[in-house]
Amino acid sequence: MLMRQIVSVLFVALVFSLASAQFNQAVWDTITNDNFEDKLSPQAIAVNGYEQFHLVYAKNLNTGRVQLCYRFYDMLAGFSPEIIADSGNNIHNPVVASIMGDEYSEVAVAYERDGDIWVCVNDIPPGEWEFQNISDFTNGDMSPSIDYGYNSPHYAWITYDHVSYKIAYAHGEGDTIFSEIIEDSELGQFGGGARPFIVVYENSPHIFYRGLNNSAYNIHHAYKTHQDSSWIIEYLETPNADDYSVSAMANDLGDIYVAISGNDGWGMPSHVYYMVRAHSSGAWTAPELVTGAYSASNASILYRPGHQLYIASCGISGNIYNGNVYLSNNLSGSFETQLLATYPSVTQPVLSDVIGEYGVLVFDAPIGGESSQDIEIVYYGPQLNGIIDNEQPPISFGLPNVYPNPFNSRTKIAFTIDRPGRVTLDVFDIAGRKVESLMDKDLPVGKYEMTWNADSFASGMYFYRLSNAGNSVTRKMLLLK
Repeated sequence: MLMRQIVSVLFVALVFSLASAQFNQAVWDTITNDNFEDKLSPQAIAVNGYEQFHLVYAKNLNTGRVQLCYRFYDMLAGFSPEIIADSGNNIHNPVVASIMGDEYSEVAVAYERDGDIWVCVNDIPPGEWEFQNISDFTNGDMSPSIDYGYNSPHYAWITYDHVSYKIAYAHGEGDTIFSEIIEDSELGQFGGGARPFIVVYENSPHIFYRGLNNSAYNIHHAYKTHQDSSWIIEYLETPNADDYSVSAMANDLGDIYVAISGNDGWGMPSHVYYMVRAHSSGAWTAPELVTGAYSASNASILYRPGHQLYIASCGISGNIYNGNVYLSNNLSGSFETQLLATYPSVTQPVLSDVIGEYGVLVFDAPIGGESSQDIEIVYYGPQLNGIIDNEQPPISFGLPNVYPNPFNSRTKIAFTIDRPGRVTLDVFDIAGRKVESLMDKDLPVGKYEMTWNADSFASGMYFYRLSNAGNSVTRKMLLLK
């Protein structure tokens, strides 16, 4: 009875959070705090199933070394410790993507290193990173972008052959990576700033980038109708005189939503426009102004079911970032923009969904100290931990992790026992009823993994409770059939 009451209270708290949590009720936090320059790229976040995501960033140690840093976030446990995935000498622009499934779950990070594009891949939950150089065209490869197709990552980046800039594309993993240069991509004399953004629907890539069209910059859209077709390139035009950056995402039907940033000329106000491409027809809607009278750039877009859109952007005065952080939404039927915060400078906001009503915004900004060095990553989103479980973390075993989550029929629960003794692992439904006991035995110190076969259970929220030596912890998992 006590367990039922506890889980019922937790469920009430969860329902309240889901119903009420919006960006205007978000909390603030500083993720990094080490007096070094921590820089984000436009695809710095990858959602990983239910209330979890991956975050990557570059850390400049001011010694000639720039590290690739990785953090894993769970709304119950908060952020994992910072992991140095690569401590090379010249690492820039890391981007991340992930895929979750019953049989295939991994996270992949692409980044620049010494003029090449490198990829490091890991399982979920992360273990040892596997590294690979995927660029073999020139020594001038930069600005990678990444997204997953069916079961493998797709990449886009800028390559320079000492004559011209082009967009390069690759897909696959390990020994089966296929790469090519999109020869018709026109990036212009200053193509190093064309930063591509790739979105993959099913297995068809869509690459957006700043291209040169006559004497003006537009966002170009290079895509394939299927994996083996030729590239088609179209131009996206907005009322801006020049467009410089783009953020994109696709919904479950293949419709693609983009936020395009540009300005009216050198030193003139910057504007963000929104457009959507219908998958069925390939037609684009007319550009819609997002930021109103605000001068803003480097937008990041988040689409939610029901055509709810959030767009984050950073303020710009002339050609200088003024430190303003804006968040726009169309919940009233047209875009409305609010000023969230002001810092000495902000260059890259990154917006992402976690699940349901939860959204996350991270950006890089100076936090005290020397502003040219002390650039930290700021978090704006739901409470970092303790949403349904306010117990103190157990001291006798490692916090359990379930993967995949959400899952279809089968999931694995991994945990570590640091002290020998009796271990129980039970599963409860949303009403607090114990529906299955996965373990009840004495175990020595070690790492363990249990599989829950939920074939006979209905879709919905479940809780699993791990107990050992007087300590216990409860976590949730979502069964979707």
